[in-house]
Amino acid sequence: MKPLESALKIIKKLSSIRIAGGLSVDDSAIRYYRAEDGKVHMFSLRIPPGIIEGGKIKNKDMAVAALKDLRAMMGAQGKTLDVVVALSSNVVYSQFFSLPQLDAAGTKEAAELNLQMISPINIAQSYHGYQMIGETAGGVGYEFLGAFSLSSTIDDWIAAIKESGFLPVAIEFQSLSVVRAAGVTGKLSKDTSDLIIDISSEGVDMMVVKNGNLYFDYFYSWKGIQGEDKSISFDKLEQNITAEAGKVMNFSLSRFGSEVRNVIVNADDLSDKIVEAVKRQFTRVKVEKLSISEGRLKSSWVGAFGASLRGSLSRSEDTMISLGPVSAIKEYDQGQIMDMVSLWGKIFIGAMVFLVFIAGAGDLLLRSNRLNIAQQSIRGLSQNELIEFNLLSSQSIDFNRSVALVAEARRGETGISPFLEKLSKLNPDIRFGKISIPSTIQPVTINGTAPSADSVSKFHKALAGLKGISDIQFPLSSLVNSPDGRTSFVMSFKVQDFDMR
Repeated sequence: MKPLESALKIIKKLSSIRIAGGLSVDDSAIRYYRAEDGKVHMFSLRIPPGIIEGGKIKNKDMAVAALKDLRAMMGAQGKTLDVVVALSSNVVYSQFFSLPQLDAAGTKEAAELNLQMISPINIAQSYHGYQMIGETAGGVGYEFLGAFSLSSTIDDWIAAIKESGFLPVAIEFQSLSVVRAAGVTGKLSKDTSDLIIDISSEGVDMMVVKNGNLYFDYFYSWKGIQGEDKSISFDKLEQNITAEAGKVMNFSLSRFGSEVRNVIVNADDLSDKIVEAVKRQFTRVKVEKLSISEGRLKSSWVGAFGASLRGSLSRSEDTMISLGPVSAIKEYDQGQIMDMVSLWGKIFIGAMVFLVFIAGAGDLLLRSNRLNIAQQSIRGLSQNELIEFNLLSSQSIDFNRSVALVAEARRGETGISPFLEKLSKLNPDIRFGKISIPSTIQPVTINGTAPSADSVSKFHKALAGLKGISDIQFPLSSLVNSPDGRTSFVMSFKVQDFDMR
């Protein structure tokens, strides 16, 4: 039975992937969660104030020391542990956009162009990514979520994490991890939108979820709630949460055409009180608290848990947002290849030892049989009475598995056409959410946001002054105030010649 169990273990090892744990970091703590073979490993470490602020590393030496202390708790020193990192939502900007149906190459090019247009920060100084989250109404296109973070912030985290004995295989933000964790509970709606209210040590994060995917993320810190007060009373917190939740619900309806009918609260000891407060304010909405592992997993661990769910996927199946350089993913792939080479080396050595053992045993058996035959001949026994011996059949080991090399990803840069370049320079305060160009003879439609309605009006005037622009349609009813204080708008116009050089 033991040889069979050993063989099964080898087969499982060959067919398995490297499981990455979830590593969530915030201003007050670092948490690691990993589940494998029915066992759960959880380690956490509190961080003194001033080391991490607003999701950014302020004291690298102390941050590395804290991460090393956490790594020391896990044992197996000298071995690098793979992790999916969940950073604070405070350091990541996310934007929704949609595209028509295109082939893979066209989708990548169009998505990169949209990311350049909608980025709230300098795209050259950021790490950015996107993932498909659904289909547009009527199934004529696809919806995407883009995310951006300053490359300096990400680089600081990658350097500290790698120096501490971890290898980041993917870098995301807490909101993505929390939504993924909520998805395994079966509580997310299928036909309507959900609102997840996550209250942490850093602040309040409100997430609009549709089809099980994150569509909109709105994070605000405790400082924004506290204002000039020395502390925050629960009454003030309740008023703030219900007011902001109402704004986000209205924004979801106007932006995504989907009404929020289900609210999920993740707030540990405050969950019950927040649930009751939201119920009183929104009587038509179902409100419940997030419960994972029958409530045994505290809300502060949900981010690490959600990141670990992504870590259980093979890298080829992971098409989600990752904010980091290509070299980080390449390093993981090289490590996995080296693991496979090492494993096959051990199997080869074991197989050779087994074959040598079989050959030696066979030789001893043949020698013994020859001796018995000689003794029987001396006694006058006939040849027909000789004992028949059975020859051992050897089992062949089929080495038919190959190591798949992951192609090196290369991030390309997409140029902006003269028309789009002109459009983006009309007013730097404008952020474009979507630019639709059905054909060269049909009107162009743009969706965007501006700091104020006055800024939109200035953009309208500047657009009208461009040569070759005509028939501008600008319905005032399209002006909508977003929860982040900006004003969204819709505008359409005809273009005589897209080559405006």
